[in-house]
This record gives sequence, C-alpha cells and structure tokens, in this order.
Amino acid sequence: MMPGAVDAFGPDDWGRQEPEWRLVKSDPPPEREVVATKSEGGMEQTLKRSGRLFFVPDGSMYVYYTPKWWRPIPVGPDGI
Repeated sequence: MMPGAVDAFGPDDWGRQEPEWRLVKSDPPPEREVVATKSEGGMEQTLKRSGRLFFVPDGSMYVYYTPKWWRPIPVGPDGI
C-alpha cells in the first residue's frame, strides 16, 4: 500500500474492523435490521429492508431506489 493510502476495509477511527460490502441483488440484508448501504453512485445511508423496499431506520418512509451494496454496521467492544 502506498504511504498515506487508506485501507478500505481496515479499522475505522474507533478500531473496529469494517466488514466488506455485499451485493444486495445476490445477498440481500436481513429484513428489519438496520445496515449500511451504498448506491451505485456512491451515496451511503443507513437503511433497513422490508421485502423489496428499503426504509429509513425509523421506518417512517421508504427510499425510491434499491441500494447496490450493503454491510452490517460494525459494533465496537463497548457496544458503540
């Protein structure tokens, strides 16, 4: 890795290991679990899936797109 480069799947600022992105189409996230998502354009948002729709975490509205990738939200040793 070049000096100054950041490992995309390395530890974050809190020392948590970031999980790899998974394709929604072939490996959808669990229903009603809040996960990190990323659109094809690179926009990241936390959402939860219910059937074929993705909702904001509080469930008040759904988004008008299907994210391309998802990953679990990492939890640190102290639960954060």
